[in-house]
Amino acid sequence: VRKAEEKMRHVPPDEVVTPEIACKSVEELAKLFPAHHRSILEEQERERASPATLVEQEAGALREALKQSAEKELASWKQGMDREIQARMKSLSAKFDMAIQAAVQNFTRVVRNEFKKQRDSRAEL
Repeated sequence: VRKAEEKMRHVPPDEVVTPEIACKSVEELAKLFPAHHRSILEEQERERASPATLVEQEAGALREALKQSAEKELASWKQGMDREIQARMKSLSAKFDMAIQAAVQNFTRVVRNEFKKQRDSRAEL
C-alpha cells in the first residue's frame, strides 16, 4: 500500500488514475508528468533539508526584506533631503541677490558722491 501511495504521489492530483497509469513505474510517471515530477522532487528536497538550511533560507528572506525596506526608506529620505537642499539653495540665492543688489546700490551711491565731490571741487577752481 505504501509503495502504491508513493507511486501515486507522482500523478497530478487533477489527473484521473486509470489502470494504465496505476501500472506504470515512477520513472514512467516522471516522463508522463514531468512538471509534476519536478515539483515532487523539490518537495522531497525541502523535506530533507536540515534545520540549519531552513534557518539560512529564512535568514536570506528576512535579509532581502530588510534590504528592500532600507532601500525604500533611504530613497524617501534622499527625496526629502533633495527638496530641503533645493529650498535652502533658493533661499540663499535670494539672500545673495539681495546682498548683491544692496552692494551695487551702495557702490553706486559712493561713486555718485565721489563724482559730485570732484565736480564741485572743479567748479570751485
